[in-house]
Amino acid sequence: MDSTSLQGTMVLKHMPDVNQLVVAGGALPVIEGLYIVSLPELERVPQGIETLRSLKKLWLLNLHKYFKSH
Repeated sequence: MDSTSLQGTMVLKHMPDVNQLVVAGGALPVIEGLYIVSLPELERVPQGIETLRSLKKLWLLNLHKYFKSH
């Protein structure tokens, strides 16, 4: 993967104590990819994720065993 393929991508991984993520209004206006990996305490889709209008890829892997997508 070259550096141009990572533009507009955010990777959040290996954060064992994070149990909540919030996307504030207007944050990350040009993000195209969001990878949330190995956050074992994260139980829900990040609040405010619906405001990421340019988001094309969302990966949610290895989260809390009772993770809820609604």
